[in-house]
Amino acid sequence: MNQKEALNQIKLIREMMQTASQKFLFSPWQWIEWGILVILGCLFTYWLQNHGQPNHIIFLWISIFIAGGTLEVYIWTVTARNRGVEPFNSFILKLWGVAYSIMIMGVILTIVFIDLNQLLYIPGLWLMTIAVVMLSFFFIADRKDLLIFGVVQMIGGILAVSILKHYAFAEYSQNKTNKTSC
Repeated sequence: MNQKEALNQIKLIREMMQTASQKFLFSPWQWIEWGILVILGCLFTYWLQNHGQPNHIIFLWISIFIAGGTLEVYIWTVTARNRGVEPFNSFILKLWGVAYSIMIMGVILTIVFIDLNQLLYIPGLWLMTIAVVMLSFFFIADRKDLLIFGVVQMIGGILAVSILKHYAFAEYSQNKTNKTSC
């Protein structure tokens, strides 16, 4: 092998390594498990609120975040290894750092909404939070499918908050009236 062939092979190996390190791996199961957990969380939130146990709602959502995050990391790691990609390279760690930095705002606002007894805002909040994560990933990793999913989720989150806003304020007013009349 001459020097030119060796340099071409090194260039090819370098390109393959960069491509492998920047592969953006998501399994559809991640989105499915989050969807199921959020739907169950909303149903349990509604049930807890109707049975006079709003103090347990914060623990429910903390449990959902822990379970969802654990399942997501597990599914993602298995998917990455099955595709032959190192799951914790520097590019992937940066993506996770961006995602969790954005999601911490959703966690904080969830606690605020629970404290303000505005539970109906939580699904819209999380649709918009995950949309921002997807749009950030689109800009970082240039995945057009994430742009579509992010825009759809953002629209869904905005609609969920705007449609439910009337009912949330009506319920809040009714609860406030009931507390003052007692």
